[in-house]
Amino acid sequence: MELPLYKRNPRVEDWKQSFILYLYASIKYNWSNLPLISYYYGNDFVKMGKSPQLHEYYRFIYEHTTGKLTEEELEPYIKHALEKFQRRKTLLYLMVGIPLAVSLIIIYTIYKTHKDSESRK
Repeated sequence: MELPLYKRNPRVEDWKQSFILYLYASIKYNWSNLPLISYYYGNDFVKMGKSPQLHEYYRFIYEHTTGKLTEEELEPYIKHALEKFQRRKTLLYLMVGIPLAVSLIIIYTIYKTHKDSESRK
């Protein structure tokens, strides 16, 4: 399981949401007994343990590695993360879909205009 401390997936809002979704999937699909691999940037996890704002994520890692983290404990976080994930998924589809549809309409219009002008010759 990967626990990145950065955002790479455009369908998630930030690294915290990604972090919670990874932990939730690990518990749900029983990855808990598999090795936990994380990208270790300097002393980021040590800093997380000391930071009041980030300590809960440090605690989640600790509880996960000791087998004590449960779905119920993540429930409030996962509900919020999944709602945001779905919202961003829809926005991503719109951001890709609308320009694609416009491009197809333009291409079709050019094709139709070209075909009509050739048929008049």
